[in-house]
Amino acid sequence: MDLEIYEGILVEAGIDPKAYDKKKQRMYTNGERTYRHDIFKGKTIWTGDRCLDFALFVASNHVMIGLFVSPKYHPYTPRKRFITLAMILIVGAMSAAWSARFDKVSRTLHRYGMKLLVSVCNGVILFVMELMLKFCLSCPCRENVENEWCNSCCKCVSKTVVYFWLLVTAVALITMLVLVIRFQILETFLVIFCMQFITSWTLQCVGLYLKFRKGWKKDTQAIEQLQEKVGGYDALKEKRYKELLPLKKQIKFPYYITHTESNEWMERTNYAYDCCGCKKNCACFKKKKATSNTSMGVALMDMYDAKHGQGMQR
Repeated sequence: MDLEIYEGILVEAGIDPKAYDKKKQRMYTNGERTYRHDIFKGKTIWTGDRCLDFALFVASNHVMIGLFVSPKYHPYTPRKRFITLAMILIVGAMSAAWSARFDKVSRTLHRYGMKLLVSVCNGVILFVMELMLKFCLSCPCRENVENEWCNSCCKCVSKTVVYFWLLVTAVALITMLVLVIRFQILETFLVIFCMQFITSWTLQCVGLYLKFRKGWKKDTQAIEQLQEKVGGYDALKEKRYKELLPLKKQIKFPYYITHTESNEWMERTNYAYDCCGCKKNCACFKKKKATSNTSMGVALMDMYDAKHGQGMQR
């Protein structure tokens, strides 16, 4: 899950990965636009290694884990993840404060009934909140917009949604502080808050695994369909990006670049990547590195220059 792999494949196809499509309102390079397209389409198989792909999937989709190990150049950046996480924690803290408040209710049935109601409401609100914030902060609907008016409308809607949840977060913060201070329930509140989010994040990982399995199955079927189109796995490995692109369009293949193309390119160039945006000394998935990220970027430019016999600005 590496932008430089995409750029290298585009260079081999004679496409400038650093050029911009000036028709689009959002100015991304060809390489980054291709990379973002595959992410937004829900690409699950990036390497063909199920464990590594699951790690990449969690790093891409889990708000808290992705804050530290999300892949570089991912549309859902660490800053956006931090905003989402902070808002989720504050709204969740309000529900924890209400649960702690209901511990003081004398009647057992009422106490557990109200706590259950608060937990259900909290789960629904946080689910909807995270979904909307992730969509609006990444805004995939604006990726290929060419009309300036449409682009402005999308930005307006996205910002309105974000500001709405900011207002909800402010109300939740004030409510939480009032409940904790007025009823002196700090200890109970902290225990419930910690348990609530440990459970929530654990269940989210389980949910992501189920979603990953579904995505893996979908991608496997799409790749098998592409293999049938080109005449088998060996034929697929031999074909390059420009040869495959028309065939992908014919069968409506969802991604620009398959994991087979990525793996073949890495083997040819002796390139190694870091697992999920980790540093070069990451022990979990590190491979033998032939070049640094900087030298690889320069090498991509040199490859393009040599192919076309013209200078490019670096």
